[in-house]
Amino acid sequence: MPVPPVGQQPVRQNQQQLNPQHKAKHRQFLATLANIHLARQHPLPPALTGVPYPVGFDPAQSKWKFLETSPTEAGSVMLAGKPVDLFNLLAAVNAGGGWANLSQERLWPSVLKVFDLPETYSMNGVPTPVAPLLSEYYRAILFPFEELSRKNAQQQQRPVLNTRQPPVGLNMLPTGSSSLQPPDMLSNISQTFLGQSSPSDGSQVALHATNQDGVVVSFDSDLEGRKRKGAPEIDLKRVRQRTGTGTEQQSNVVDRTSPSLPLPPTGDTSGDGRTSLTAAGATSPHRRKVEYLPVFREVDTFGGRDLRAIAEEHHRLTARHLLRDISEWGNIDIDALTMSLRSRISTEMGYALTTFTLLSIMRGQGTSGFPIANCPELMDEALDLLLDVGFGFKEVDDPLTETETEAEAEAPIITHRRLVDTILRDGSQPFANLRKMQGAKEFNSLGPKQRPGDIVLAIVNIMRNLSVIPDNHEYLANHERLLAVMLRVCGVKQMQDSTLHPASIALTLRDLVAVRRDVLYLLINLSGSVRLAPSIVLASTPSPAALQVARRAFILIASFLVDPSETVNPSELFILTGTNASAKPPALVDAALEVLGRFGQPDANRQVIAKAVPQAWLQQIFEALMHRLPVVDADFQIAKREPWLSYIEKVIMGLYAIAFLAPPSMKEQLKKDHQLGFIKLMLRLIKKFTINVPQEMRMWFTVCAKRAVETLKVVDDSEDAFDMSQNTGSVTLSFGVGYGEVGEDHVEKGTGSLSGFQEDVVWGIMLQKEVDDSMFRELESLARVG
Repeated sequence: MPVPPVGQQPVRQNQQQLNPQHKAKHRQFLATLANIHLARQHPLPPALTGVPYPVGFDPAQSKWKFLETSPTEAGSVMLAGKPVDLFNLLAAVNAGGGWANLSQERLWPSVLKVFDLPETYSMNGVPTPVAPLLSEYYRAILFPFEELSRKNAQQQQRPVLNTRQPPVGLNMLPTGSSSLQPPDMLSNISQTFLGQSSPSDGSQVALHATNQDGVVVSFDSDLEGRKRKGAPEIDLKRVRQRTGTGTEQQSNVVDRTSPSLPLPPTGDTSGDGRTSLTAAGATSPHRRKVEYLPVFREVDTFGGRDLRAIAEEHHRLTARHLLRDISEWGNIDIDALTMSLRSRISTEMGYALTTFTLLSIMRGQGTSGFPIANCPELMDEALDLLLDVGFGFKEVDDPLTETETEAEAEAPIITHRRLVDTILRDGSQPFANLRKMQGAKEFNSLGPKQRPGDIVLAIVNIMRNLSVIPDNHEYLANHERLLAVMLRVCGVKQMQDSTLHPASIALTLRDLVAVRRDVLYLLINLSGSVRLAPSIVLASTPSPAALQVARRAFILIASFLVDPSETVNPSELFILTGTNASAKPPALVDAALEVLGRFGQPDANRQVIAKAVPQAWLQQIFEALMHRLPVVDADFQIAKREPWLSYIEKVIMGLYAIAFLAPPSMKEQLKKDHQLGFIKLMLRLIKKFTINVPQEMRMWFTVCAKRAVETLKVVDDSEDAFDMSQNTGSVTLSFGVGYGEVGEDHVEKGTGSLSGFQEDVVWGIMLQKEVDDSMFRELESLARVG
């Protein structure tokens, strides 16, 4: 076992059985301790020492009346719910150099391990450190004992022997040694205190114990220091007997500078069989040869790592308190945070962003958190800082003209997969780290400042954290700048040489991928509350800012859905995700589908998106979603798992949202595209989710079947959903089964998209008891003409 350095930490004591001799010394120690405090006119409680109060003493006036003693272990006090034996505490503190040394070196936390005490415990609901309390317990109860023993040793000290032994402190006691109690110390001190005669031979009285070899060693560090001062030019090297036999080899320490002095006796042992090295003995019969051994320290490592230190650090980290509640942080000056961001000073911004991040992740009662609506200036200043760092003071972002929109529609959507592949390809190039890239920190110009891209990432992360709090949804979703700034940071530019660069000058491609992911999750939280136009009437003439937000949001959503390598049916996607039974749909794809369904749900949003997004993009994402639908029987087996059934339902909801946005020309094209097979594929899905469905899955499959029927009905209707010229009143753009109904007796009309599949629809699906009245009327309108 490794030997720790002197004074670093007290030695951990092993639990040992209390034999009769030890019990007697324990009682004698408690009696001596009780007499010491009795002489100081503050007697200890009888429950602690077993010594009754003096006659006439009032226990109510005792300063120890609040001291909690152990009900089961004599001589122990309770601390942090655990008993602390005073006898063992005295030995452990003396082994570490005494109360003063432990307090000066701040080693009291290491004493806690001896008694298995926690670092902190709750006192009246407040976490309180245990080490200072243990130090105060020792100072009040045992420190008078320590002082008296030291004074007694100084008074009875005899001249220092020339025979020298190495100073024994903490480093001479191996971990796990059971000889830590100072048994002889108790008898010497008790004799002195009780008025008994001192040893007649003039031998010294000192704190001592035994080392691993059974040799009595001293714990009095001051006495050892005086010995060293009294014997100049003493060799500090350890020596070991080289020659000699029998009991001569037990004398393992000699002084080579004074060979003529007598050596310790070889046969004089104490009553318990331990050889004493502190008394003078007979002269050596002959000279002994010695061998010098270098002093070294064993290091308990494995592969160069200190496993014990690692384990202690891991225990400390796992035992720390959880993140505090928002009410436990006290008052924070929001105006000061705002001014720190506005100052643009590196240290001030670092403090403000760190504090803002902590505020954004704090939670109060229930699901409440930091109310950003109460701090509009802080919100605006954070967005100003993002624009300043990310775009260099370029606040105005002009919307695209009609010509630029047509040119943008002809360009392909830059997918998330392409960005990741570009990062991997560029990173695998030779000397990739030495090449200058956009967003990298320029040390010569910036100096010891934070990289601008990290500031952008921090602000985006703060906004995402704030969007998780339900109380902030309405404020953030309708903030006049938040979505516009967040989606602008997500922009990516394709140069003439086909290279990709982030729209923000502060970001690298790696940063851009992280930003797009965070903004996607932000849209999940806010999309249900986003209103691109106040009403349907105003949505017919949306503002340029609303059109730009709708276009950029659609581009971000489509980038996760339209990559050809990922637009496959569930069974193939299951293999790409992982062949284990717990494989789930890709998280980013699932999130993008959810945003697509929520963002386009309000009627005003649909009308703005229909005007902002080109038809080519709508058709591209519709075809990509069609390729993600289940086709073979293995797909429908996978659909029985909850994550994949949810994924398929989101795909159908996305198809419904795109079909609602599609103009009449696109709907006709979708119905006539035999290669896409929209009608056949949707009919197969409806049949699989309606006919011969297991009872336990019937309720869940019926929801997907209804969504598929409604998607067919929207595509079958060749009219423009936003054309109000044929209506005298307002148009009700409803969502779900029963689209466009007016009253219970309204007869649905259609163009007969399923008229060629009368047997499957009429005699197969419509006769199932799971088909309700509204779904029955929808299927009937699809199966007949007129």
